[in-house]
Amino acid sequence: MASDKNSGSLPVRGVIALAVLLAIAVGVAAYFQFRPTKTPISQKTSQNTKKPTTPTVSKQQAASNSEMTLSELGVKFKLSSKLNGLTYTVTTAPSSQGDLITIQLYLKSYSDLANQCAGTTSGTNHAFANLSKVTGSAASQPDSSIVARVNGSVIVNSGSSVPPTVACKDAQTRSQLDALGNQLTTELKQSFASASPI
Repeated sequence: MASDKNSGSLPVRGVIALAVLLAIAVGVAAYFQFRPTKTPISQKTSQNTKKPTTPTVSKQQAASNSEMTLSELGVKFKLSSKLNGLTYTVTTAPSSQGDLITIQLYLKSYSDLANQCAGTTSGTNHAFANLSKVTGSAASQPDSSIVARVNGSVIVNSGSSVPPTVACKDAQTRSQLDALGNQLTTELKQSFASASPI
């Protein structure tokens, strides 16, 4: 009978040993499956600096007739009545210092005259202003390009999409286009006088 007692305990000990080994194997497998991987510093640096290199442009949007909110620039302001019908697009271009955001402002009257200047009836939209936000010192910005100072930042206008260096089919149309561009820029600066941060 003693042999029956010993033979019965051997398989139980074997089963327990097998279960312990199996638990250890499962634990080791789970550790290697779910452990965090360590990325070498050189790979981390290259992963963090990769950005898309192509600028993205939003769909053209219409401003409200009385107020415009440009969340991309962190500002809102009341529109002058001469800027009714204003539409805009947002272009985001990657740069080494973060994304560069530019807001292109359009008015049908300016685009029509710019197309006439080019001698086309293509209906192409031409921006009368290209706005961007500059943080920090604005000393490097010419006063004529500053549209507003809001909350420690400067909103600047880098000009129209039809700069004075672009030739028109005739001098009179070029003169009219420049005059309209200057008038719209003045209206824009006056509208920005009511600007507040959002």
